[in-house]
Amino acid sequence: MMGYLFAFSFSFMIIPQKRKKQQDIPLNFLKEVMKLKTLIEGKDYSVHEYITKNKRSETNKVMCPICSSCNHKEFCSNRKKLFKMKECEDCSQCIDKEHCDKFYIYKKYKVELLTNGRNSTTKDFSRLQFNGNTKDEALNKMLEYIKDVSIHGKPQKAKETDATIVSICEEYENKRVKNKEIKPNTYGRNMQTIKSIGNNKFANIPIQNVTVNQIKQYLESERVKSNSSIDKYYRKIKNAYSIAYAKGIIQNNLFLIGDGIKKPESFKEEKKVDAFTRKEEYILTEYIKTHESKYNLILLVALYTGMRIGEILALQPSDIHISGNIGSIEVKRTLTKDIHNKVVIGEITKTKNGLRTIDLTPLAVPIIQKALAQYKENKYDVLFCQSNGKFYTDGQVNSAFKIICKNAGLRVVTLKHKKVGKNKGIHYVNYKSSDSHTHMLRHTFATRCIESGIAIEVLQKILGHADITTTINTYGYIYSYLRQKELNQKYTKYMQDTNAILEENFERFEEEYLNLK
Repeated sequence: MMGYLFAFSFSFMIIPQKRKKQQDIPLNFLKEVMKLKTLIEGKDYSVHEYITKNKRSETNKVMCPICSSCNHKEFCSNRKKLFKMKECEDCSQCIDKEHCDKFYIYKKYKVELLTNGRNSTTKDFSRLQFNGNTKDEALNKMLEYIKDVSIHGKPQKAKETDATIVSICEEYENKRVKNKEIKPNTYGRNMQTIKSIGNNKFANIPIQNVTVNQIKQYLESERVKSNSSIDKYYRKIKNAYSIAYAKGIIQNNLFLIGDGIKKPESFKEEKKVDAFTRKEEYILTEYIKTHESKYNLILLVALYTGMRIGEILALQPSDIHISGNIGSIEVKRTLTKDIHNKVVIGEITKTKNGLRTIDLTPLAVPIIQKALAQYKENKYDVLFCQSNGKFYTDGQVNSAFKIICKNAGLRVVTLKHKKVGKNKGIHYVNYKSSDSHTHMLRHTFATRCIESGIAIEVLQKILGHADITTTINTYGYIYSYLRQKELNQKYTKYMQDTNAILEENFERFEEEYLNLK
């Protein structure tokens, strides 16, 4: 296998350079390629170093009047620096040479993999192109492609099919839930994500006809949402292309060819944990004491145990063990939804680590005892249920909680925006929504635990996080804040104490210091 390094090149000009030796390409990479050589029809590849250009005007930065009117594109001042060209007369008179350039210039690399397939028009051997900001990045993209061929086989001629991104995703999720690879509630959430993607035209046309720009424009439009939402959409679409490529529905995976499709970052700032302050928690508990509601005990259990609402709604009397003023709760299951969106009791919690035993604090014990005293037999044997025997839902509890917070004067009602007009063009309308939500009770419990000095490893077990990194990522900044606060307090006290001693014994300390010198 041969490798060639070509010269800098523009879309409008090529400047020859000396051919570089094969040794420029990493030896370990070449070994990997040689191992996989027989798995593809390609006989050769070449490495190209090229220059891309972006107009400064596209970056919303101001150019001086001279540069903004320059028409000598082939001899711009930036290119003079790179290729030692003579500067044009206009550019030589630039009044802001340090900051003002006609173009921004970027060096990039591409690898062209020669295949035995032929272009239907030119009859030349076809090439697959892999781009990267560095030579290694471009080479590794080619290697990924070769490895993909080794797993899924050579890409076949695209099949005549009407398969769309939506239909491929739905078929995949239906298969997974049928084989019990995912839980019904996970299936429900995934189908909601697919439905959201399906609101866009490109996701409902044959996947063969979808362009890179259509996907990029869609992902770009979703940057107003959180990173987690963008990640869900990106992974679903990327997975659809992997499946379509493996099945021969498409010849090229748009996520692997060329520069590929990168996941964009959200414009939104990542929200920190939203928990009630000590004052707000006091106001909430005092309001609940004086205002009767069928949801009060559910909310207090969440506040004093840190359990998820779904876990509380799936609690059974047999899960609770109380002796005197101490007790514990075995968290075994959670309320969820089946594939038909019907509320059911799941056999297990959200994660395996969700299966846990929580020791009840003296604050939680009387709440649980009161709930047990009010318990009425029901079809599902759950501690909390409606008068008609049906489950409470997360939505019902959350709605009630928002009203309680509003009436208690806790969190203002804010104006938000909502997309409407699915068939008549999308536009936005304003609606009011409370800033409060029931998960704040879990965050509030965790925050109080941290403030009281509980170790993060212990908190992980109480909350039922599968990985301690989840706990750290969620609450780590609170630990850092408290440690910094403690440091400041200790440092200040130390300096104050030592300063007082120095003031009283300054002459003695001064004498000792002089003796040391």
